[in-house]
Amino acid sequence: MHETIGRSLSAFELGEVQRHANMAVVPILWPKSGGPDYLTMKEALEKAVLVVTEVSEGGSVPNLKVANKGDAAKAKAFLAEAAACEEKIYDSVGMGKEYRYSGPRLVGSALAVEDAVIHTAFFRVTESEQAGNMATMNRRRSFRV
Repeated sequence: MHETIGRSLSAFELGEVQRHANMAVVPILWPKSGGPDYLTMKEALEKAVLVVTEVSEGGSVPNLKVANKGDAAKAKAFLAEAAACEEKIYDSVGMGKEYRYSGPRLVGSALAVEDAVIHTAFFRVTESEQAGNMATMNRRRSFRV
């Protein structure tokens, strides 16, 4: 195993086991400071940054009204930074195309089939966290279960 990967794996800490019915999950925690610059949904609700209410007084299953009271300027700046990332396009293992993005402080990916975006995610990274190239389609195909 590469020395850097081995050091990283040995630095992880295990959290308290979470159990429900016949399933158990052990959180794997990164002990270093400088965590992500976002709030979880629970944190946002507790801080009243995110407000969830019924769409009407009588309610409407399964619809809810969600109001984000967070910093819109910060969110718009993040999206602008994501839009400025370098884009590389790959054939997907299944249907569609995979899009990989990299910028000075962001990495991201998206899966699109025809004109629909199925999934997209962008993450803040440091320069040292930026990885190399994506695996080839044949290599990714071997990851299927």
